[in-house]
Amino acid sequence: MIDFENEIYTRIYQRVTDDFPDADVDSLENYMPSHFPFINIVEAENSVRERDRDSGGIENFANVMYEINVYTRGEKKKETAKAIFASINNEFMKMGFIRLMKSPATFNNGQNFRMIGRFAAAVGADGTVYQR
Repeated sequence: MIDFENEIYTRIYQRVTDDFPDADVDSLENYMPSHFPFINIVEAENSVRERDRDSGGIENFANVMYEINVYTRGEKKKETAKAIFASINNEFMKMGFIRLMKSPATFNNGQNFRMIGRFAAAVGADGTVYQR
């Protein structure tokens, strides 16, 4: 199985913590964080690209999709979430991913803000990232 989750997570984690040192970042889903800003980076898909298997049935590429959740609160919660999301977006673009979606949401009676995003690519067995 092609698995570069740790490498991709580490790269996004490093970008976020460099740009936003107060942010808490994790690879596990947490829909009610206790610290803000909070970002989770979850590999939501890792599937075989059937057409790219070799004659021995070995996978050469995997379709991967990452879901990003940026949670913020406070007076500038939307602006903060957008700035964090832009940083994450830029790093995924540098790696060769495409953004599938970006969607805002509020919760906890509008006290908290959440920006949801999904990024996708095909990853080769050597770790090279290709747009789907």
